[in-house]
Amino acid sequence: MEIKEMTGCIALYSSDITTIETVARSLDYNLFCLQVAGKLTALARVIACTPPDILIVDSPGDKTEMEALARLVENASPPPSVLVITVEDAKDLRQVSPLQALSAGETVSKPVCPGKLAEAINSLMASGKRAESSAEKPVESLKDKPLVLVVEDSPLQMKVLLRYLEGRDMDIITATNGHEALKLALEHVPDLVLLDLVLPGMDGFEVCRRIKSTPATSGVPVIVITTLNDQEDKLNSLRHGADDFITKPVDRRELLLKIDNILKRKKQLAVLASEVSRDPLTGLYNRRYMEYALKREIMDAASSESPLSVIMLDVDHFKHYNDTNGHPAGDMVLKTLGKILAATLRQSDIIARYGGEEFLVILPNTGPEGLVQVMENTRRAVEEYPFPNGERQPGGRLTISLGGASFPAHAGEAAELVDLADQALYRAKREGRNCWRLAGENSNHIQ
Repeated sequence: MEIKEMTGCIALYSSDITTIETVARSLDYNLFCLQVAGKLTALARVIACTPPDILIVDSPGDKTEMEALARLVENASPPPSVLVITVEDAKDLRQVSPLQALSAGETVSKPVCPGKLAEAINSLMASGKRAESSAEKPVESLKDKPLVLVVEDSPLQMKVLLRYLEGRDMDIITATNGHEALKLALEHVPDLVLLDLVLPGMDGFEVCRRIKSTPATSGVPVIVITTLNDQEDKLNSLRHGADDFITKPVDRRELLLKIDNILKRKKQLAVLASEVSRDPLTGLYNRRYMEYALKREIMDAASSESPLSVIMLDVDHFKHYNDTNGHPAGDMVLKTLGKILAATLRQSDIIARYGGEEFLVILPNTGPEGLVQVMENTRRAVEEYPFPNGERQPGGRLTISLGGASFPAHAGEAAELVDLADQALYRAKREGRNCWRLAGENSNHIQ
């Protein structure tokens, strides 16, 4: 009987040369990797560095040894399936308490028949795959975890890497060639790519270069994993943008340490980037980020032939409010206004504090008609909000004025669009405040 086409890691705990040779001859090394340990200390290192799918235990000894083996299995992450080779009848052994402590899934009696051994391994691998399948969760449902893309064409090496990553607080997607890797990278923008260099078709060097040269994925770190280990290969990987380099056979501890370091550094950079792009008072985006975002959104709108609109707004008589109530109260008004805007607008809209009491809003997929409706809804939401001491403002309430412009109806470039919205805002302020104006028009008429 041949072992079915499954891939996995097997650890054999045995010091008997006959058993070791029999197990070794029974395995297809295109499908399995085998590690042998003759002592408990050696087995503990194997399980820690290369967690096996299956642990084969040869002729268990006394109760003390059995209990020590059981502890190793229980503490493994994840615990392997256990196959016991024994000199006794398998049916009788299932009743022995030390064996129950090992939770053996299969038993094979000596002399070992390769066919029965293959059948037992197939059974344990199939059970493990069913358990993995039932535990899988879609990537889309786990937004808070880092996403890792593993690119490897060898089924065995892929299995090894996935076993190394099991139990880690991350989501994993896989690709077996360069074109599939690039497609997944663009669709999901992972937090990290583990990339084999030797791939069918497009090699890993080119995959890395394209990931790093594409704006959407240029910030994704790449760890190259390969059998190529001379200095020139390492330098070539770095030239193509790789962030780190690991040589096969992969050491689990080295892999996890490098992954943890890169993900930690990426998270720190993301926090720093967020701080740089955010207004410290309101928590909204700042003017620097807005300028970048608006150019990006206009490019997207142009390529998809969809409209885009911009609103400029500011607080009416804000200096009067500050002078009357103090600057801390004025700061609270700006914070509250930011929250009102966030609650009134869509999640896809981009809100920025432009400067002082001025705010700018980018509205994707919104033309002039939708724009004026958004401006009126926003104006009304602020007018109706009970700001502290709002009654002491001119007109008896705290209000805002707004100006809007649309792409491509009013302008084709970012700077011109903002300038037209700004001009419309100042028209609204000149013409009474607590109102909005649209670029090129002079009234609050909603079409």
